[in-house]
Amino acid sequence: MKEKIKDNIFRIWITVSILIVFTVVIFILGYIFKNGIDSINLEFIFDDPKGMPIGSEGGIFPAIVG
Repeated sequence: MKEKIKDNIFRIWITVSILIVFTVVIFILGYIFKNGIDSINLEFIFDDPKGMPIGSEGGIFPAIVG
């Protein structure tokens, strides 16, 4: 009987932990999407980085291609 109780407590603990992690990830992705959607366009995705200092303007295509 004690093993069954321990098993149930462990399953509940794992389930709650997974739900907390997924909730945090969803909030982070939602925040990034909400605040960054205006910056993402085809030019940003498919252009090469330009300008100095690095990262001042241009796209992320080389990083996507690898």
